[in-house]
Amino acid sequence: MIRREFLRTLGLAAGSLMLPGSVTQLDAALRAASAVEKKKVIIIGAGLAGLGAAFQLDKQGHDITVLEARLRAGGRVMTVRHPFADGLHAEAGGEWINSAHQHIIMLAKELGLELREGYGDGGIFYNQRLMSSSEAFRRIPGMARLQKAVEELQKDINVNEPPSQSSRRELDKMDYLAYLRQAGVDAEAISIARQHINGLMTVKLEEISAMHMAYEFALPQEEGGHEMRVVGGNDQIPLRLAEKLGERVFYGRAAVGIEHDNRGVRVHYLEGDRQRTIDGDHVIVAAPASCGRRLKFQPALPIESQRALNEVGYGRVMKTLVQTRRRFWENVDPPLESVSTDTEVGNIYHSSQNLKSHRGVLTFYSGGSCADAMTKYAIAERVMRAQKACAEVWPGAQHLCEGGFNHYWNAEQWTRGSYAFFAPGQMTTMREWLAKPVGRIHFAGEHTAVWQGYMNGAVESGFRAAKEIEAA
Repeated sequence: MIRREFLRTLGLAAGSLMLPGSVTQLDAALRAASAVEKKKVIIIGAGLAGLGAAFQLDKQGHDITVLEARLRAGGRVMTVRHPFADGLHAEAGGEWINSAHQHIIMLAKELGLELREGYGDGGIFYNQRLMSSSEAFRRIPGMARLQKAVEELQKDINVNEPPSQSSRRELDKMDYLAYLRQAGVDAEAISIARQHINGLMTVKLEEISAMHMAYEFALPQEEGGHEMRVVGGNDQIPLRLAEKLGERVFYGRAAVGIEHDNRGVRVHYLEGDRQRTIDGDHVIVAAPASCGRRLKFQPALPIESQRALNEVGYGRVMKTLVQTRRRFWENVDPPLESVSTDTEVGNIYHSSQNLKSHRGVLTFYSGGSCADAMTKYAIAERVMRAQKACAEVWPGAQHLCEGGFNHYWNAEQWTRGSYAFFAPGQMTTMREWLAKPVGRIHFAGEHTAVWQGYMNGAVESGFRAAKEIEAA
């Protein structure tokens, strides 16, 4: 379940749109700095953060080399077209672009890509009952108290302020479950919160800092904003970026170490079974921290930077994409396109709104404890379990399922997780260190961003790293 739907379930209005430093200001800063000498920049990672940084620096005339361990661009953005029929596709990775996500919206526009709204009414399946969000709020005991607790949690939070300087830093001393209990939220409403946080943050309530949840809920959002996808698939963004960079993107090149001093950097990487090196003026580590922590830095990073890189956690997420013979969910009461469930598969939502076919694709988004449960099964069994859960929510629907695709991000070598999360005590001691440059080494990725956990955050961080290099 996406953030906007969770807030709607609680009856909370979206926050006002107050973003730090507009994209226009960023472009102006880059143009103003473009008179400086040409720099050779090595970028580790061809996801949205790395390619976004490369794109910005390339426009300013710098010498760019992108090293990507995989054989494709995109990182955690992955659009799946096979095995679906009728030209259908769905997102196995990053999916939603909100109206407030200015960085990625600007980038998509610059690349000539169209965004289209793709998220309808949502609801809850709980104790064998399918309900709209408004009905769930009325029927489930304790939802009003949960709403008030979330409102109080984000009070006086400024997402642009370092957590260590926040007046609410005491929140980092407890996990989110402890906070809800302290706020007097009863057990049944906590069960609903558990469903939502499995989907929203891909962790359990007791794993994540209450302060991290405060920063998440306080992220700005346009009133009446839309959730969108890229027409043709979200992978069109990294594919277009990689196409523009051409032969400066190298695949199958896994970075293993970085030497650095005040004159430049040397990156060690693998090409097959051979180790090679490349020298540059700056390097951007745009890989997830789960991979960046495996790099050997010489000399070593500051203790605080290395500790943050080593210890920041990643959630667990699995997506199962199931093709259906027809879009049966449109003809039931209530006609919901997204459902947060208490089944083992987690959240279910329609993924093919703007695709012309009588068939459809449902995404089964298993995060946190749901991912933990689903990993017990082989891939074929995961697809069957998703189809069985579909029949629980919409009786008789199982025979309309035609098969599907499953991807568990924590099992992927170059990701090893969904997106970053901060355990109690980490927001005030680690989050700020993840984005701090160390000499000529710069860091990007959603784990370093204000919009942490979002594709927009990945792009934001890449733009920020490019700006750091321009200003160096």
